[in-house]
Amino acid sequence: MVLYENKRIVIAGGGIAGLSTAWAIKQRAPQVDVVVLERGPRPGGNIRTEHIDGYVCESGPDGFLDTAPATMTLVHELGLGSRLLPSNDHARRRYIFRNGRLSEVPTSPGAFLKTPLLSTRGKLRILCEPFASARRDDDESISGFATRRIGREAAAVFVDPMVSGVYAGDAAALSLKACFPKMRQIEDDHGSLVRGLIATRRTRRRTDTPGAPAGRLTSFTGGMSDLVDGLTRRLGSVVHTSIAVTSVRRNHTPTLSPTQSPGRAYDVTTSQGSLDADAVVLSGPAAESAAIVRELDAVRGKAKTVRGDAREILLDRLQELDASLIEAVRAQCGGETLEKLAAEADEELRPFRARMPPEAYQQSHRACVDRLLRDRARLPTIAYE
Repeated sequence: MVLYENKRIVIAGGGIAGLSTAWAIKQRAPQVDVVVLERGPRPGGNIRTEHIDGYVCESGPDGFLDTAPATMTLVHELGLGSRLLPSNDHARRRYIFRNGRLSEVPTSPGAFLKTPLLSTRGKLRILCEPFASARRDDDESISGFATRRIGREAAAVFVDPMVSGVYAGDAAALSLKACFPKMRQIEDDHGSLVRGLIATRRTRRRTDTPGAPAGRLTSFTGGMSDLVDGLTRRLGSVVHTSIAVTSVRRNHTPTLSPTQSPGRAYDVTTSQGSLDADAVVLSGPAAESAAIVRELDAVRGKAKTVRGDAREILLDRLQELDASLIEAVRAQCGGETLEKLAAEADEELRPFRARMPPEAYQQSHRACVDRLLRDRARLPTIAYE
């Protein structure tokens, strides 16, 4: 039996990540008390749809690929299958506003030569792409990659708008490896984007079969807000708006008694008070999440100032203390409690057991039980770096 009774999970952030996480938790364990706290007046985060003069206008993402199984599963679980709206093949034309006019993005060699979006010099620089210099920085920015491969002008005209449309971010600050790993892989495999894209097109022609998934951009008849509205409606009272999470602290009152039930592990402070939680999910922007956990990170930050042999000695000692605390908790727990924790660990690992070698499963099971013991005694989690 999984010991989910009376558990509470607080999710900081009511964007699509927070809402879908809450939905996944409730699907797996309906008895868990899930609380989604969104600082803004509405859920959905960057997803926002407006209907203006008969047009559906998206302020954020305008769709998703229908080849993403998890997304399609979520859509059908919410009963939104009938509202799916695939993109129209005859309307796949993209425009860029430059020099006071809209110009269509070229998709053929002839259109590329005629496009007013680039100067003659910019077009010639793209033709030199196969001779571009090799990558020097392992974690190159998108802008750095594009400038190196196709030149500064083409990077600014074509890549920056594309990145803004997909990530709503700065191409100079986003990692190519994180955002577009396939482009990086094409360069590594073929040494050139032109040669790589030609090879990729040939491979697709040989392997594509009738009815193969095309990865079509898909939205909803009411826009992407249909997905947010569907999640919010089904989650009901789980979602709370206009409440900002300001900090998360550990509750430091451990107990080794197998009969005494410890309190919740975390104290979550919000703009309207505080509440305890057994687990906290941070689903908002990285900068906001960093501010929320700054107190959790304070001790770790002080430990990072230790260097050399002293650092190694400190980390070794922390590992020894950590292991001894876990063993003390294990020794104090009765056999019945340990059996329940072992059953809970079995349940958590059940989806992966068939794919794990016996030795790996035993190691994972032990680690899972140790984590449950740590949670039960509310012991701190130590990260070794």
